[in-house]
Amino acid sequence: MSAARLPRPKEINNTAELQSISFSKILSKDISEIGRLTLACEVFGVFYLDLTDRTCSKMIDDLHQLQQIMTGWFSQPTEKKIKETENVSMPMGQ
Repeated sequence: MSAARLPRPKEINNTAELQSISFSKILSKDISEIGRLTLACEVFGVFYLDLTDRTCSKMIDDLHQLQQIMTGWFSQPTEKKIKETENVSMPMGQ
């Protein structure tokens, strides 16, 4: 018994037309860019996020610094973290 063969399309397009969305424009509440983002989400479900400008570069640098701080903090012994935060982490009402 031979397997059924599906008809082959004459032309196969292996590329997708993805929108490139500027993150800094989204942060600055640019109405046009927000519209493009909404359309890309609703129609395509995926998009490129442009992080190449100065604002985004600074944000990425800040995130790297934050990651280093967090790594240092969470690598401490639990007892030290508890002692340093005992006054900060008190439940409400106490």
